[in-house]
Amino acid sequence: MNNNQFLYLLTNNDTFKVGYSKDPTRRLKEYKTHNPYAKIEGIFRVESKNVEWSVHMELKKRGYKSCIQPEWFYGNLHYKELENILAVLDAKRKICKINGKM
Repeated sequence: MNNNQFLYLLTNNDTFKVGYSKDPTRRLKEYKTHNPYAKIEGIFRVESKNVEWSVHMELKKRGYKSCIQPEWFYGNLHYKELENILAVLDAKRKICKINGKM
């Protein structure tokens, strides 16, 4: 397992993104070049990139609608809700929270 794999929650007004990155801090800097209001609400260490897809599927089951690109959703997702989703998925994967807020 690569220990440098992360899932992050990025918010921007009434949309949010749950994304995967090996370096979420760098990823946020990239977003800020075209969207200065984007901010990371939570970062979680994950076992693999597959967790991102699983979370997206769970968000759709919970009624969140995709927008812009498939990994962006309408609405507001609090990092505690993402933490809950990861706990649901934890039955299949070992997920270790490393940081709740940045």
